[in-house]
Amino acid sequence: MFKLFYKYNKGFYLNAETYDDFLKSNHAINIENLKLYFIDKIKMSNKFKLKLNRINEKLYYIEFFIDDKMTKDLLTDFFSPKKELLPPWVVFPDIFDGSPRWNQGIEEDYSIKYWIPYWKTLDTLSKDKYLEKYNCNIEWKEWLSSNENHF
Repeated sequence: MFKLFYKYNKGFYLNAETYDDFLKSNHAINIENLKLYFIDKIKMSNKFKLKLNRINEKLYYIEFFIDDKMTKDLLTDFFSPKKELLPPWVVFPDIFDGSPRWNQGIEEDYSIKYWIPYWKTLDTLSKDKYLEKYNCNIEWKEWLSSNENHF
């Protein structure tokens, strides 16, 4: 039966771990596969609805509609700000540090509300490894370094 109203509504950007899992498995990132993934990965019930918004090739926003608090808490924990996110220079390759588009729309939402809180959880060594892992260019490194105190 179709359900119109759910008690909880939570939205998250797909984290790097989940994105990588889908790349490795060669499964398409779609509602059906995501439902199966979350049921298996975090052992949640199948009593939820998903809405998927594909921003671009590497960035997806997922909205969950659920009724029970335990499932909401499982999702909140799974999408914790400590979970690795793909960096802005990867998900938005056409923007550059200081770009006017950085402070507008999806770029701002992802970068300011999600990615920077993740970035702030990293220690210096972890930041260096992350920058290397995602081939951060010199302009972004300089921008991050010069703006570290503003985050």
